[in-house]
Amino acid sequence: MELAVIIVNWNGRELLEACLSSLQEQVYSDFGVVLVDNGSVDGSLEFLKNNFPEVEVIALSENTGFAKANNIGISFAFDVWGVDGVVLLNNDTTVEKDFLRELVDFWKEALGKNRKRVGALAPKILLQQKEGNRRVVDAVGTTVSLEGLGYNIGNGEIDNGQYDKSREVFGFCGAAALLTKKMMEDVLLFDDYREVFLKDGGKLRYKNYFADNFFAYYEDTDLNCRLRLRGWQVWAVPRAVVYHIHSATASPFSLFKAYYLNKNRFLMIFRNCPKGLLKKTLEMVPQSYLSLLKTKKGKNYLEGGAEKSFWQKSGRRLAMVVVLFRVFLALLVRMPIIWRERQIIQKRATVTSEKFGLMLSGRFD
Repeated sequence: MELAVIIVNWNGRELLEACLSSLQEQVYSDFGVVLVDNGSVDGSLEFLKNNFPEVEVIALSENTGFAKANNIGISFAFDVWGVDGVVLLNNDTTVEKDFLRELVDFWKEALGKNRKRVGALAPKILLQQKEGNRRVVDAVGTTVSLEGLGYNIGNGEIDNGQYDKSREVFGFCGAAALLTKKMMEDVLLFDDYREVFLKDGGKLRYKNYFADNFFAYYEDTDLNCRLRLRGWQVWAVPRAVVYHIHSATASPFSLFKAYYLNKNRFLMIFRNCPKGLLKKTLEMVPQSYLSLLKTKKGKNYLEGGAEKSFWQKSGRRLAMVVVLFRVFLALLVRMPIIWRERQIIQKRATVTSEKFGLMLSGRFD
């Protein structure tokens, strides 16, 4: 087969039927589905066995996080199935019938035009919830600010066709994207295999394409930065349409999310920001936190909304202080490893600091 669709599931039994049924209806057929289950206890495995036996299920013994689970599925697809590309797809999505065909057609068209450095494709992701009869954009590719904040292009806008033209963008959103094998192998920091325990007691080998230590959130931004530093391109393909329920697996308001969002933001900056931009970026980070504190959306980002019990006991300000203190300790402990990874990434970069800065501002010529 040509493609593998990789789906990560953690207690998402109620989401799987819609997602997998939409894949069964694809007009493009040269693909298989690999579902990596992160130790679900909600009957997901039994449901898959009884209703979607054609899906290759990799059942893990515990929740390994979004990044590692995707690595496991991607490694299986590349090593066992021998595919040339993978399509990441969240379990809380459904896709239009020509979703995969549109991605593959653009991919082949790009290769035909000798655009061999196209490493990832970003479909148009729409929110499943509508505003009346109007469709709302979740993402048509992504970008990242100089202070390290990741943004979905078009997020929250009414879809009036303003993003219907294919164009180069900084990065893809991990909820749905096509990634080529050549690009994924090229951006690997360490070409060694790691092992993970399966639910049945066995083991499986995998490569660390997404950084395992991100667990969840910003792992796609980190990979976007790495592929960009290596000279790979990302193109938006809005003809390929996905519908997404945002934060269906992880609550949009939790200290878990607040911790990983903030930790991984700093981790992404330290690993990837070129030397010529690093000092300026770190100087801008405190300013970005102060700006975010002035808005309701910003407080939710910094604090994850905070669970109600914690909110009532400690208040918003203390919640933020606790989260950021935990982030600081986690980064301090891992700094020798982070610094080593940074040295490898920067040494392998083929893009100058100036050009990388232009990419952040949306200039790719």
